Amino acid sequence: MTDSSPLDPQLREELLARADRDQAARYAYFDVIERGEPDWSPVAAVDADNLAFLAPLLDEHGWLGSDLVGEDGASACWLLVQHAPPERQDTWLPLMERAVTAGLASAADLVYLQDRVSMHHDRPQSHGTQRLGYSEGHARLWPVTDPGTLNTRRAALDLPPLADAAIADAWTPAELAEHGRHLTDPTS
Repeated sequence: MTDSSPLDPQLREELLARADRDQAARYAYFDVIERGEPDWSPVAAVDADNLAFLAPLLDEHGWLGSDLVGEDGASACWLLVQHAPPERQDTWLPLMERAVTAGLASAADLVYLQDRVSMHHDRPQSHGTQRLGYSEGHARLWPVTDPGTLNTRRAALDLPPLADAAIADAWTPAELAEHGRHLTDPTS
């Protein structure tokens, strides 16, 4: 990707500001969880506001790529999509895939969205970017296709390797079934 002057600096700045608010709301939520007082409503409000802003833009113009908003703006767009409802992620994933093919978005960001969409559809993920936690324990790696080559796939995108212990501790289909999740064939 190239990062020349963005064509729409105002839109870039708005995306960056929204990404900052997104992250601030999530960090505040995690701080509150540690004190035992979880309240997701501030995060949900930020997500709803971001969705109302982003949906018309993506639906009308397609992915907000680096040619329009710079590399950091395109990454901010991805972050907001990561926190959009699953049905919107399904709709917008092909837009991002085309943007990556055109060199206008990050391939590393794309695999996070692909893995998230796979998880929402109870399919194994390809790059080990998503974890799932339940109240009785820490967040564990969502199942991965071909765990033996996971770190090779991650390295190809400059993602850091995952520890063998984390890979081995990934959710199993039987464990997920105990929580009402039923892993499907990755090709379906």
